[in-house]
Amino acid sequence: MSGRSRLGTGTVCTLLLFLWSIAGGCRGRAPATDVKRAPTVSTAAAPALDAAAVTATDAADRDATVASADAGAAARESRFERLTLYIAGQRVGHFVSIDRLAADGEIELVRQTSMKLRRGTTEIDLDSTTVTRIDRELRPLGYSFVRDDGQSKLSARGEVRGDQIEVTTTAGGATTARTVVLEPGTTLAAALEVRCRQRLRDGDQFTGRALLEELGALVDVSYRTRQTAGGFVVESTAAGIAQTEHLDAQGRTVRIEIPALGAYAVPEGAAPPPLDTPLDVLARTVWPAPPDLPARDRLAAVTFRVEGTLANPVPEDRRQRVLERSARYTLVRVERAASGAAETLTEVQRRDALAETPYEAIRDPRIVAAATRVTAGASSGDDKVAALARFVDQTVAAKDLTRAYAPATETLESGAGDCTEHAVLFSALAKASGIPTRLVDGVVVADGRIGYHEWVEVFVEGEGWRPVDPTFGEPIAGPNRLKLAVGSSQPEELLRMGLSAAGALTDLKISVVAHERLGQ
Repeated sequence: MSGRSRLGTGTVCTLLLFLWSIAGGCRGRAPATDVKRAPTVSTAAAPALDAAAVTATDAADRDATVASADAGAAARESRFERLTLYIAGQRVGHFVSIDRLAADGEIELVRQTSMKLRRGTTEIDLDSTTVTRIDRELRPLGYSFVRDDGQSKLSARGEVRGDQIEVTTTAGGATTARTVVLEPGTTLAAALEVRCRQRLRDGDQFTGRALLEELGALVDVSYRTRQTAGGFVVESTAAGIAQTEHLDAQGRTVRIEIPALGAYAVPEGAAPPPLDTPLDVLARTVWPAPPDLPARDRLAAVTFRVEGTLANPVPEDRRQRVLERSARYTLVRVERAASGAAETLTEVQRRDALAETPYEAIRDPRIVAAATRVTAGASSGDDKVAALARFVDQTVAAKDLTRAYAPATETLESGAGDCTEHAVLFSALAKASGIPTRLVDGVVVADGRIGYHEWVEVFVEGEGWRPVDPTFGEPIAGPNRLKLAVGSSQPEELLRMGLSAAGALTDLKISVVAHERLGQ
């Protein structure tokens, strides 16, 4: 904003990419069959898959898949399906599914997503490739994942070791590791997809947990299959996102619908012509603000009206409280001054608020050095927070919308990004300085607009959580922000926070209905 593109939709862009990858239980499934005999039955008219054919139109963006798919000649059976993705009636990309039985007996499940979106005048390409490995009994063995937005790349690898999976993530030149315990019955998302495909029959259902390869996160999943006169319908959920899949009698995809995103997918060639321009996610997450609103440093309080779909109720805290809640709207008052008893942290909460994440490599020498240098001479925690907020605002000088969700190390070196990059970098530097943080997703009012935004809260002893907005260099952020979700850049939290933005792609509308000036 102010010519610097401060409004950010990185969370929204990332949400689109991984929600498509996770929301389905059985997309592109084949008729029921014995998995031991034929685990990968083709649902396309094409013969056995040639890896080069899959990547011919996307060679520059599919290096990971090409490398993995070179073993295609050794595959004895294969499934291939390519779907076109639409959101709000506009084509945003495609999704490719490949199942193959390798010579060593493992089953490889390749999933590619490619999207082209617009953020104002900037176009952004989001591409990901996941290769999941399972055995003939559909037990998980491991996976690899690569996400590339043209500016930054994130890669992850998970290896199953007994009852847990060891996940290693590399982003921005830094590597982080975490261990996820697999409870009995837990599987990988792609393996669950195969299970559904192989058991396609009326009444088949599943409820349990699955690890999303794209995030390395465990979520609740379910699906239920029912037979219809023309084929099958599969209703599924993953991480609270519902999806309906319509199949013909042979188990081929007819249409997939994800209402929360206003999204659908159909086999390539079966969709209506796309609109002329890519989906502008920035336009769908920006609303007009009152022209008489005073400068943010003169605001004492702001009352917001929220209409439409929200994944979760608007949160309340010492600065933000709900005035009215109805079926049609929610009124929320945000005040500059906090009131009520100060929050406290348990030891577990403090540990989580200081934890390293795949996007915040707080032990990386570059992050440690920057945090030490910036806070040198600070005599109090408040001074540290103020110094870090100024540093991030000045360091991220190129207010850039081309990144989806970049890690702190990359932003520190590139000096480019929008609000998500500001927030993640500040959070990493604060944690490295011993200051607990959490990320906040919501909206901000500035420069005559209300836009989707991300900022940070720091924990201050005796006070509780305090809002900080490094995008605007504010060590104590004003009441021109409406909080919709809090969390962290841990995989599970990132997904949950991203869901708060889903309504912006459908019917969410946010407005300012009242405000108070300081001194009134």
